[in-house]
Amino acid sequence: SSGINAEWPLRPGLFMTSMSCSLEVKKKCQHINTIMCSKSKTHTLKEVDVSKEGVLKTMREKLDDPKALPPQLYSDKYGYLGSYEKFHNSVEEEQLNEFLNNTYET
Repeated sequence: SSGINAEWPLRPGLFMTSMSCSLEVKKKCQHINTIMCSKSKTHTLKEVDVSKEGVLKTMREKLDDPKALPPQLYSDKYGYLGSYEKFHNSVEEEQLNEFLNNTYET
């Protein structure tokens, strides 16, 4: 099972992991969640935990990058949205809606 349900195309997805030994990865995932919660009336980011069986492979296939690691943002409607660094830059430049291809109501 990929862990991606029927709601996936309706909202941006965050490929993340709850099993990372890296504090930096955990902080990046938490930062994305915090920003998304604060920028919307409801929190609708779909988290997909790549530590579950088969999900890392699914993420890499969707991103067309055999070496991709979380956190990554993706939408079935718009495709690959970007890495944490691209997300962070869009927030700093006040371009989050553009980054999310206007899929996210603020």
